[in-house]
Amino acid sequence: MILIVKSIRRILFTVLIGCFLICSVFSQNQPLILSGLILDATTRTGIPFVNVTDLKKKATTVTDSTGRFKLVVTEFPTRIVFQQVAYFPDTIVIASNRDFKKNYSREDNFFFLRTNVFMINEVTVRANARKLFEEEPFAILEYQLVKDHIVAMGYRNYNELKKEVMVADMNGKVLWSHPVPKVDELFRDCLGALYIVERDSAHLVYIHADSLLFHSSCGIRYFIEFIRPVHVVTDSLTVFSKTSSGKQYQTCFLIRGKNTEAEQIYQAGNVGKEAGLKAVNQQIKSAFQGVVTTNDVGVLEAMYRMAFAGIRDKQMNYRTVHTDIFQDGDSLLLFDFTAGSIIKFSPRVDKYWKYPIQVAFNKDWVHRLHRDAVTNRYYLEFANGTYSYLIEIDPGTGTEVRKIPIPTYNHVDHIQVNDNRIWFLHQPDFGDRGKKLFYLDF
Repeated sequence: MILIVKSIRRILFTVLIGCFLICSVFSQNQPLILSGLILDATTRTGIPFVNVTDLKKKATTVTDSTGRFKLVVTEFPTRIVFQQVAYFPDTIVIASNRDFKKNYSREDNFFFLRTNVFMINEVTVRANARKLFEEEPFAILEYQLVKDHIVAMGYRNYNELKKEVMVADMNGKVLWSHPVPKVDELFRDCLGALYIVERDSAHLVYIHADSLLFHSSCGIRYFIEFIRPVHVVTDSLTVFSKTSSGKQYQTCFLIRGKNTEAEQIYQAGNVGKEAGLKAVNQQIKSAFQGVVTTNDVGVLEAMYRMAFAGIRDKQMNYRTVHTDIFQDGDSLLLFDFTAGSIIKFSPRVDKYWKYPIQVAFNKDWVHRLHRDAVTNRYYLEFANGTYSYLIEIDPGTGTEVRKIPIPTYNHVDHIQVNDNRIWFLHQPDFGDRGKKLFYLDF
């Protein structure tokens, strides 16, 4: 009798466990409804026609005219992507059933999208850019356009130990190449002269019979302090700038005629930021000096991590000041991106005019301006995620003229503009060793 009772208990216990597991599995796999309202981050109004996609199941729904949606979610973890052509896309990650119930089970979930100003009034450009050096075994790291030639620096056979400088025609046909293992960059000054810059010296060169000839050389310190800072040279004036050690402010100077003294004409940035950076660096240095004598590896490692995090935080909050200066007839144009202004300075009458740069700025701006020497037009470079745009700016008013996307190609750098043609380097996903030079017309 006792054995029968025990057997019945075991059966009942097994049945209960089975029912619990079935209910548990069923509850985990039963569909859940993600619902909510997608709003414009600026106006706080609902956004219609937003595609809401569950990347796990490839299921998609679309918001209605008020910005509301409902989407069935069945498997975790998953990513939910919100996409609409006039907005930057956004993604949320739902890690588990528990995560869903804790954070997304209510019906009034709110999601916000930022307006993508670059989807409006874009210029239509040729979708496919032309690749240069396609048949040559070179990875192109840097280049300069010199009249009807391309001077480029790259790796022979994609070998990082075989760095070379080469001269090519405008179609990318290599006319001359020579190993220069110590070369760091190619630099063109405001007069169009080309320098090959090495680790400890800089060499002025020019093209002769499709090859490069060295004209003169100087030490790297002289190059950095007296050649690179010069922006404009004419018969009557020289304009140069000096950047502070922390690159937080930049001062622009003018020398008239044969004078030996420089006049300060403009300052961009904030001296206070420079002092703040110096204070942070001094605190980190003092902290290291206090623990380095302990020989405690754990303490040193913790200090290193803290110092790295502190420096990185300050570098993110204290952006490098970069002011571009160009000659425009008898005047000077100073583009101050920290102030969002264009300064037009007339050296003849000691007067300047100030215009706001009337283009939307955010953290993704690359503070780099390009001037087309042929058309005398100015373009501000913008990085939208992994893709790049150029925005033409009217230097007389600061207003936006047009937006020019560089389609299809991500990881673009070293952009140059010449005669309504955009030149750029494109880096594929496998790194620098595959970089090539492209151009496209617009």
